Amino acid sequence: MAQQQPNPSAQPDRKHAWAWRFIYTAFALSLLFHAVATPLLTQFFKIQPEHQQEQVSKVTVQKMKIKPPPTPPPTPPPTPTPPPSTPQPATPKPVKHQPKPQQVKVNVQRLQGNTAGTTGGSAVNASSKGAEAPPAAGPIATAAPQAPTAPPATQPPAPACAMPNRDPQPTNKVPADYPEMAKQQGASGETDIAVTLDTTGHVVATKIAKSAGNPLLDQAAMAAAKQSSFSPQIANCKAVGGVYIFQVVFSPDNG
Repeated sequence: MAQQQPNPSAQPDRKHAWAWRFIYTAFALSLLFHAVATPLLTQFFKIQPEHQQEQVSKVTVQKMKIKPPPTPPPTPPPTPTPPPSTPQPATPKPVKHQPKPQQVKVNVQRLQGNTAGTTGGSAVNASSKGAEAPPAAGPIATAAPQAPTAPPATQPPAPACAMPNRDPQPTNKVPADYPEMAKQQGASGETDIAVTLDTTGHVVATKIAKSAGNPLLDQAAMAAAKQSSFSPQIANCKAVGGVYIFQVVFSPDNG
C-alpha cells in the first residue's frame, strides 16, 4: 500500500486558524470584561464622592460680640451716726431776794386851841408817806434732799439646833491592849484607824490609815476602834455619818 504523505501547505492554514480563533476569543473576553466592569467602575466613582461629601461637614463660624457686664453703681459712703446727745442738767432758777420793807415814819403835830368856853383839845395830824405794806416773805428755803436710808441688814436665820455642824466624836473610846509579845520586842509606834460611821453612829467599816510598823500593834488598835462608840457627823442639824480617825500610841513606858 502506498503511504499518504502530509500536505505541507495545510499546516500553515491551521496555524492561521488558531491565531484568528485566539484573537476572536481575546476580543470577546475583552468586550465582556468592559461590559461588566464599566457599570461597576461608574457606580464606584459615583458612590465615593457621595461618601466624601457625607464625611465633610460644614463648619460655620459666627462672630458674636459679647457685651461687657454693666458697671455696678458706686457704693455710697456710710452715713455717720450722730453721737447720742447727753441731756444737759436743768439749771436751777435764781431765787430773787426781795428787799425788806421800809418802816413808814409818822409825823405827829400837837395843836393848842383857845380854852374860852370850849374844851381845848388836841388834834393829831398824821401824815404818812404811804400806806403800810404787808411784810414780804423772805427767800424760800429749799429743804435738803434726805439721804436714802439703808435697808436693814438681813440676819441669817437662827439654826434649828444648838450645834448645826459637828465632826464625829467618840462617845466611849475603848483603850487598846498592848500585846505582850510586842512589849517584849520593844515595839512602839502610832496606829491611825479610819472608822466609817453611818447616820446613827454605828461602825460600818475600819481600815488602817497609818501603820505603827508592827502588825500586832495595828491589830490591837483595830480591835479597840471596833469596840468603841461614836456619834455621827452633823451638817445643818442633820446626821450624815462621817469618818473618824481613831489614834492609838503604843509605847513600852506607857504600856
